[in-house]
Amino acid sequence: MNYNQYVTALQNQIMKLQLVTPLNIVDVLIDTKNRFPVSQIFNAQVYRIGNNTSYVQFHNASYDDLLGIRNQYIDVLQDELQHIQRVVVLTWNVNSLDTLFFNPLQFSNNFVLHAKNGNELKVADLLKVVGYAKKFIETSGVEVDEKISIALMVFDTLDLALNNEKQDKPFNKALHIANDVLTEIAKKIKPQPITNSQISGTSLLFDLAIDFLVKG
Repeated sequence: MNYNQYVTALQNQIMKLQLVTPLNIVDVLIDTKNRFPVSQIFNAQVYRIGNNTSYVQFHNASYDDLLGIRNQYIDVLQDELQHIQRVVVLTWNVNSLDTLFFNPLQFSNNFVLHAKNGNELKVADLLKVVGYAKKFIETSGVEVDEKISIALMVFDTLDLALNNEKQDKPFNKALHIANDVLTEIAKKIKPQPITNSQISGTSLLFDLAIDFLVKG
């Protein structure tokens, strides 16, 4: 599934949700949950009904409760669709998204993702950026709020994708947040002299990674 197919899939799923009936609403909700695991992106692991704190059992819920869940799904998918169609150029480049999440490539450490001014960003380099970003967050003492949590989810997803492991494609809104966090980290490491040979060139790698993800 490429980028355009993903947009079409979102549009079709929104239409399915809008046209649900009492007879098919459970099947459509389960299908949506399986195809678009929005809970993993927005840090809401379960949808709750009233005071029920367990996973929603669609088959045991009332029709009114199911409609409420349906409306939440529609809001999230429409928000995602709007970001993809209007903001994607300002967040992550379409070509980068296709390469990372929609292209059935088998990545190797030496696979070149991006080249600029004689410098190359390989899979191993982007993995290093992701690892450094996660470690920076862990050791910097920054408060892990919702923004940081979403960024960490995206970094974990990138890690899985680059290691050819199954992953849920992150929503564009989450990509935008992750890019903000990545840029903030890049700005903080630039003024600091890097003496550890293991992370030498980290600032350059961050620049290349952001250039690849945003400009492609």
